[in-house]
Amino acid sequence: MVLNETATIVTTITTAAGAVDNYTYLALVLGGIIGTFLGMMIPYYRAKRKFGKEGIDLLFDKDFLKVAAFALATSIIGVGSLYPTLLAGADPSGTYFAAFLTAATTAFTINVGGSWMIGTNNKEAEEQLAVKKAEQLKSEGKFDTILAKINKSPESPSNTEPTQP
Repeated sequence: MVLNETATIVTTITTAAGAVDNYTYLALVLGGIIGTFLGMMIPYYRAKRKFGKEGIDLLFDKDFLKVAAFALATSIIGVGSLYPTLLAGADPSGTYFAAFLTAATTAFTINVGGSWMIGTNNKEAEEQLAVKKAEQLKSEGKFDTILAKINKSPESPSNTEPTQP
């Protein structure tokens, strides 16, 4: 009887001192993986759908995997190192979702931000899309009208007269 009470007291003190159970770390890892996956694939599928409507194939650039690996590692290590001290006195069952959500949000944000910093690798696809749109405007007979508007606009470089010194 004394042994059970002592074990309960020691467990309570250890939990209050900052130890986190394995389920919290599992939630961190799962949140990091899901956040990284969503942060990497949502922009890719959005661009793929945009170009796919015009019949342009879009390939996945492997540079974005480097950003994803960094986002995953940073979210798991960063959030995992902060959680034991932040949740020292909290109820462990309530922290699983918070740990999952924090890791997923951190991974998603780092991944989207890093991908934004890399920029697009769709230069050829953008050019193909512009050519297809121009061909579509020509077939509809609107291309000459738009070209005339561009040439008549005051910002157009073709309408600016060079000044003589």
